[in-house]
Amino acid sequence: MRSRWNDEWWSITFGGPIGSVVNALIAEVWWITPNRITWLSFLCKLAAAPLLLAGTPRADLAVVVLLQVHTVLDCMDGSLARYRGASSVMGAFLDKATDMIGLLAIMACFGWRVYRDTGDAFAISVALLIAGAILLRSYLFWVVHALERDRKVPKPTVGDRRRDFSMMSVRERAVMMLKSQWKIINFSEADLYFWLALGIAIGHMREMVYVCGVANGFWACVIVGFRFVTVVKLDRAKP
Repeated sequence: MRSRWNDEWWSITFGGPIGSVVNALIAEVWWITPNRITWLSFLCKLAAAPLLLAGTPRADLAVVVLLQVHTVLDCMDGSLARYRGASSVMGAFLDKATDMIGLLAIMACFGWRVYRDTGDAFAISVALLIAGAILLRSYLFWVVHALERDRKVPKPTVGDRRRDFSMMSVRERAVMMLKSQWKIINFSEADLYFWLALGIAIGHMREMVYVCGVANGFWACVIVGFRFVTVVKLDRAKP
């Protein structure tokens, strides 16, 4: 069922392992469909966004829990669809669209909460720039993926590079997980919900929004540069 390795640190460490166990339990429950899991994951973020503005300890705890439930569900829908042979264009569309809408809602509310608590209006801009940076990273990935596919590049720079580990031993899987821990510095979308929840839990939301902002700004610049070089090479290559 789980034959692919997740690409983001928090999905590798937390969401994927738990999602695999839950998927094993509900795999043959046919009314639980991949698209319904996608919608439930989306609802977790939509519920967390206004709770961020409530500002009470109970609401903050609910936000932390909802963001982690979202991470698990986000790791489940695609795996369940592949297991059932039910992958679809609509499923892929819903997965990406709901991810980005939910991200914008969470970051807008997170930035406003920091402003309301500290008076730092610039935090709103930083929070929205984080969402913009992640959107940019995702957009450029799919643009270059399409360009390389159209040019029939034999060794594309982007695409699904996740290894099939279904036949690996427990030791081999453990080694792979350990080697993947460097991705904690990537601050990708799934990782962001870990860092934001940590900021809420330790009472340092303002500091966390700036840490995430600097990290995402750095990686956005690196990825834009890398994708630009790839496109230049495609342009110079013979069609």
